[in-house]
Amino acid sequence: MRWLPLFASLLLAAPAAAQDGAARVGGLLSLQAEVPAIWIAPDRAFSRAGADPVSACAERCAPVVEEIACAPPACPGTGSIYRVAAPIARVSGWPTDVAGYSAELDALRGDPRVQLLGLQSHPGEGAWREATRDEEARHAEDPRWVSEHRERGDRLELSIELAVATLAETPGTWVGGSVAADWIFLHRARDSDERDFGDSLVDAIVGDQIGASLKAHFLYRADRGQEAEWIAAIGIGDALYNRYERTVVRLPTFSSIVGPELGLMLRSDRDPTWYIAWDAPVSILLDHDVALDITPRFFVVDDWIPLPTDAPEDADDPAELIFQIGVGLRLP
Repeated sequence: MRWLPLFASLLLAAPAAAQDGAARVGGLLSLQAEVPAIWIAPDRAFSRAGADPVSACAERCAPVVEEIACAPPACPGTGSIYRVAAPIARVSGWPTDVAGYSAELDALRGDPRVQLLGLQSHPGEGAWREATRDEEARHAEDPRWVSEHRERGDRLELSIELAVATLAETPGTWVGGSVAADWIFLHRARDSDERDFGDSLVDAIVGDQIGASLKAHFLYRADRGQEAEWIAAIGIGDALYNRYERTVVRLPTFSSIVGPELGLMLRSDRDPTWYIAWDAPVSILLDHDVALDITPRFFVVDDWIPLPTDAPEDADDPAELIFQIGVGLRLP
């Protein structure tokens, strides 16, 4: 079969695919004909179904050992994957994400040998191109909280802060941080240029974004004068925000400042107890996708301070107070 080495040498001259610099276009050899194929892995080639090949060639030839039905995005069209006995093509795996799939397909469509294979677009290409256009349009305008991008239903916002704090009863310096996950719903979409005084008042009191927040805090003593080594807390609170007109600033509302965060407080030298806290986060957009958070926070923790031995029996337990300021980043 002298024609096998000749056909293999012709395949070596095939143009390289755009993504990995190795030729994806190869061929399947049957007893009757030569059929073009696209290598989607070092030992797998895609071609039309029913080609009935006995071998496949890339840098060299190897016998076909298995045929598997295939459709996009696992392969570039509807047909079959032909697995050969050994890896013979220097290609990376076929990309199934929309961007990688589309780039490979664009490179393949320029090769006349694959025109008969019926290459098909990625099933999600339409939605991906629409999302890409929306993202490009969003980044074309200046960053601001009131924008078309943020007028669409609910959203998850993640934040992380570095913090410094002090305790009222056991003074000293504590350092640590806070993380939060806010699930926010758009209270009402609005154009700030069209708001009247009543709308502005509602936004200041309630906000135009409402939701709930899961928060966790951790503090570690920064000096050796404290009794406790660490303090940790986890709780839930509201997420009520007022996007201030067409600016990069988002402010806490009156309701969010008054509404408390409730949760469980842990300390290395105390029993677990409940806490109540208030905060006032201010978010300043640095870019379309990142905001700077500045958050003063105030905790009230019960059952941490023991009563004096001479205290009356009906005396209330004194509460520990924690004052914290955090600065960090938010993904809005």
